[in-house]
Amino acid sequence: MTGATAQVVVIPLDGGLPAMSVLARQSFPPGADDWTPACEHAWRELLDGNDRLHDGPIWSVVELSPAALVVRAERYKRLCVQVDSRVGDLGVRVLGVKGLLAGTDKHGTRRVLIARRGSATRIYQGLWELAPAGGVDVRAALSPGALVATLRGELREELGEHAAEVVEGVAPVFVAAVIDPIALSVDVIAQLAWPAVVDPRAGLCADAACSWEYVDLAWVSAGDLAAMLAGAPGGEPHAVLSPPTLAVLSWLGWLKL
Repeated sequence: MTGATAQVVVIPLDGGLPAMSVLARQSFPPGADDWTPACEHAWRELLDGNDRLHDGPIWSVVELSPAALVVRAERYKRLCVQVDSRVGDLGVRVLGVKGLLAGTDKHGTRRVLIARRGSATRIYQGLWELAPAGGVDVRAALSPGALVATLRGELREELGEHAAEVVEGVAPVFVAAVIDPIALSVDVIAQLAWPAVVDPRAGLCADAACSWEYVDLAWVSAGDLAAMLAGAPGGEPHAVLSPPTLAVLSWLGWLKL
C-alpha cells in the first residue's frame, strides 16, 4: 500500500448509514468563526488562480463512526484555505457522497466506472476516481434521502441524462465511509448496480459533453486497473488513481496493492 493510500481510512457501513445529527452553531469550537486577514489573502489567491472556485455552504464532519455521523454548517472557502501554511487547519472536513457504479459487459466481465478529474478541480487534478461525486447538498435536512438526492443530482450533472435514466430505479447501497486527510473530506460510498449491459467503449456523458469536473470516463475491469497501475509514472499508483479511490477499490477487492 502506498503512503498516500495508507493515510486514507475506510470505515465499513455493514449496518447501513449511521445516525445523523447537526451541531448548532454555538457548538463550534472557540474561534471557529474567525476569518483572519491571512484567510482572506489565501482565499483571494485561490480565486485568482481558479475561476471555478466559489464560496458556499457545506457540511463539515465533526464525528464519524459506524454508529454516528455528526456535522456542522461550514463554508467552502474555509475548507479551501486550509492548504495554505499561513492559515493552517481550521477543522473543516467536507461531507461528500461518491458513487460506485458497477456492472457486467457482454462477456460477463465485471466493470466499475471511473472518471478523470479536470484541471480546475480543487484537488487530485488529472487523477482517475470513482464517479459521480460531490458535496452533500446543505439545502435539505441531513438525512439518507439528502445523500441519495445529492448522488442522483451529481450523476445527472457529471455523467448525463442517459446514465441518470438507466439507474433511476436502482436503490443505492451505502457500503462505506472514507476519511481522506489529504482532501480534508469524508465521503460516503454509495454502490449502484448498473442494470444494463456495460459497453466499455460507449461514452456515458455524450449528452453532457462531460463536465469541467470530469474530462474522461471509462468502464474498467480488475485487469484494466492492474494495467493502469503497472504503467503508473514512477511506479506510484497514486499518480493514476486518487488515494481514496485506491483505498476503496483495494478494500472491495478490485485492486491488490
